[in-house]
Amino acid sequence: MGMSSACFSLLALSVSVLVPPSCIALTTDSVNTFQLRRRVRTNSLNNAGVGLETVCKFEALSDTTEMSTTRVTKEATSENVLFRWRDVVVVEDAGDRYLLFTREFESGVCREEALVSCGQAADVGKDQLSLLSVQNNTGATGGADDAPVVDHCMQKPCNSGAQVSLSYARSMLGGAFSHRPQAKSVAVLGLGGGMMAGWVQSSRPSVKQLDAVDFNSAVVKAARCFGLKEGGGTRLVDQDGRVFLSAQSDNTYDIVLMDVFNREDQIPGCLSTSEYFADVQRVLGEQGLLAVNVAGQADFSSVLTTIRANFKNVLLGTAKPESNRILLASNGDLTQTPISADDQVFDWLSGAEFSPAPESAESKNPRTDEQCCTNLNKASGQGC
Repeated sequence: MGMSSACFSLLALSVSVLVPPSCIALTTDSVNTFQLRRRVRTNSLNNAGVGLETVCKFEALSDTTEMSTTRVTKEATSENVLFRWRDVVVVEDAGDRYLLFTREFESGVCREEALVSCGQAADVGKDQLSLLSVQNNTGATGGADDAPVVDHCMQKPCNSGAQVSLSYARSMLGGAFSHRPQAKSVAVLGLGGGMMAGWVQSSRPSVKQLDAVDFNSAVVKAARCFGLKEGGGTRLVDQDGRVFLSAQSDNTYDIVLMDVFNREDQIPGCLSTSEYFADVQRVLGEQGLLAVNVAGQADFSSVLTTIRANFKNVLLGTAKPESNRILLASNGDLTQTPISADDQVFDWLSGAEFSPAPESAESKNPRTDEQCCTNLNKASGQGC
């Protein structure tokens, strides 16, 4: 059944009106078309004379030199947002792409989670951008309307190549692949912007199995915005990291890269216990290597103690100019680095300054599931 011009005139107004019963019998397509047009009209009225729609502001961190970082306030707008779904926003700025999380209790503010340098991509028409950006991103977790409200990543592919923008990732990759240069199987827990997984995919042809795992569905869906491709031995997995590893066979991986945090910059409790690291050791095997990014001072001492309880050899490295510390752990040898000086990871290894991890100055016992992981269903959020 079509919509009469009289009904459409009433419905298309940007103010509330009483609609006659004869106008109620509309097809689903007509209603959807009307709703989208009304949002576009409303957005145009609201933004008339004030420029672009601002999605949020965020503090962007970048390594300006080997010894310093800067934070610059940037804006995500209706023109530079490439992807938006649930709590995830992807922004492009001068060839750099930022993965942002919206803040539930702070409207108009986002938090930077990852940075990937993509180079310049072809522009998307502004008409298409403005049409999509006015749809509400309500943070829903299910239902027919739970789909990305903005997604231009296929139209603007990322050409990140072998670039790794942040020093903590360079330290993790440098440490891991300098000690295990012939690794054939790698798991990345904590996908973020796909920076580490993307580097492995593009720079390490010896890796035949790459599993990139994140419990946030929107982060996994946004991975293609940063050039990460599924297929050819690469899997993008929407699952809690501990649950995923528990389903893997013994000796599955040569390297596990772990970069997981909650909103308080803590490693989630269930991914930091002795029982968890014992399972990591199982899937790695005797010569496998674990690399862990530790961002918060509160976590460091007890996480180090817990890793020591499960691995024979542990190294500690830096991520200058960032304050992160990187732990490498293995039951195999960590004294040899059979890597050539012309491999880019050689410089990354040198910059990380790995050395045997010292004994903790604080008297701490290893973390346990009983202490830190009473509910595995909430593994990816709660700290310890």
